Amino acid sequence: MTITTSNKSLIALIKDFKSIDSAKDLRRRKLTVANHFEIEGSIQELYNNGTTTTISGEVADHYKKFGLNVTQDDIGWRATLD
Repeated sequence: MTITTSNKSLIALIKDFKSIDSAKDLRRRKLTVANHFEIEGSIQELYNNGTTTTISGEVADHYKKFGLNVTQDDIGWRATLD
């Protein structure tokens, strides 16, 4: 995955995503393998559109740690770049 951006929140999310290489890393972040796959797709959405959605509370909480704006959106959450 190669993405060029100046958004600090997105850079931090990508850096963290790339550092996950074991189940222990996922557990430490309170994420599942499914969450990890979702985040991978969401990174591209954030880069292209500046926004993404999730129905996972764990993923929404993970996005908040990196300074993304997370708001309730119907049955899930919407995360946007600042």
